[in-house]
Parts: sequence; structure tokens; C-alpha cells
Amino acid sequence: MPNKGLKNTKQCTLFSERNYTEYNKSQSSYWTYSSKIEAMKEVIRKLRTEDLKQGHCFMIFDESLPEDHAFYEYPNGKICIEKLDKRNIKIPRVVIKVLNKTETKSVREKHAIS
Repeated sequence: MPNKGLKNTKQCTLFSERNYTEYNKSQSSYWTYSSKIEAMKEVIRKLRTEDLKQGHCFMIFDESLPEDHAFYEYPNGKICIEKLDKRNIKIPRVVIKVLNKTETKSVREKHAIS
């Protein structure tokens, strides 16, 4: 059975444990959901790369941060925690903290960004 190009071995293992014939009959929502998530992740990776190459920052939401905070990654590699007003994006963001190298590495690993 082909792995449909999935790179995540956990997903490949889970999929291979399913009854492949039953999957083909039902067009399981698991595969559709998984495919959509992977496609969205790829689009986000491309947008991030393009934004950083053009000199723009890239916002990274994280559930561990307060609702009005986000990580902002800058083209120079720096990552900051910034406070933002989601209701009015014209209000300037406030830098709460500039992450050190260890914290930056941790954020990159958590969000699977290089």
C-alpha cells in the first residue's frame, strides 16, 4: 500500500493499520482531514518563507501565550513576544519580550519551523 507521500511516520503507521479496502470504499474522513492539514501547513511554510525573504515579520500564534499575544519572527532570525489588538490592527504592537537563543530554538522546534 502506498503511503501517499506522507512524511510523518506516525500518520503512515496509523493509516497502514486501517483496513485499506474499507478505506477505499468509505473514503475515510481521517485521510481527507489529514491531507487538508498537511496542505495548509505547506501553504503556511511557503507564506512564512516569502514574508521573511521580503523583509516582513511572520506572526506565530501559540495557545500557551495570552490571547492578545503572539510570537513574531523577523528576517534577522529574532523572535519576540508581542502584544496586539486583534480588533484594531492599526494600533502598533508592543514588544513584551525578545527571546534569547534557547527560547528561540524552543519556539522553532515546537512549531516545526527552521
